[in-house]
Amino acid sequence: LYERNTVDVAGGLHSILSGALPTTPQAIIIFAAVDAVARFISLAKQALPSSTIYVTGSFGGGSSLISALTEGAINVFVSQALPLPTDLSSPVIRSYTNALAAIGPSLSSFPKGAVALVPDWVSLEAYLVGRLVIDTLQRMELASIPDRREFVDMVYNSSVFMLQDLT
Repeated sequence: LYERNTVDVAGGLHSILSGALPTTPQAIIIFAAVDAVARFISLAKQALPSSTIYVTGSFGGGSSLISALTEGAINVFVSQALPLPTDLSSPVIRSYTNALAAIGPSLSSFPKGAVALVPDWVSLEAYLVGRLVIDTLQRMELASIPDRREFVDMVYNSSVFMLQDLT
């Protein structure tokens, strides 16, 4: 348990350590923002056996979580329901990486210390949301700019969205 939009996770860890559970957990599933997950795992790794497994969703991206972990990423798993952002066998990933290449240089041509546009989970999710918006707008018969209700209705009334090889 923790309060959203904070990293105050001590209460959740305390509830695990207080003896409320019949045994020490072998795995803990955590759904929170990246900073809260990293804080929880860092605190828990100091108090629980090193064999404890930590599982979370892809909120903010696995790379961000790994960077934020002060106790290392051993036994930390991040679920992801998307293809690997570098799997060029997927047509949608090829489109995504081509879009990245079109708006910025690669790592090999980027000045030292600058941030390059490299494929990652967060930008892939953003790309797919953008493609969903474009697809929705293309499905609408637009005589004028649609309002929010019209757009939401189109999304909810569409039975399947097909973004190249993803449904």
